[in-house]
Amino acid sequence: MSKINSIIHQPVRLQILTILHMDKKVSFSNLKKELSLSDGNLSSHLEKLEKKWYIKVQKSFVNKKPLSTISITQLWEKELIAYMNDMKNILNSIIDKSE
Repeated sequence: MSKINSIIHQPVRLQILTILHMDKKVSFSNLKKELSLSDGNLSSHLEKLEKKWYIKVQKSFVNKKPLSTISITQLWEKELIAYMNDMKNILNSIIDKSE
């Protein structure tokens, strides 16, 4: 059995990546609101994802206010397929053993 990607498999990070996969770009404040996370908690998860090149964080100013926009990378698309295949293999293994 293959090893599950623990960076992706963590529930909050999987939610972040799922939201970004659907929306492609999301502001920090909208992501924070959607997931009901504190600034520090969300920042910590985003940092881990950014270090693995799954997301890109862009910082800018709009009307003199800081705006951080998070988007997924092409690497994430490849990792998503690998992650889904790993999960499929695990589920198939469980089904095979229960029959």
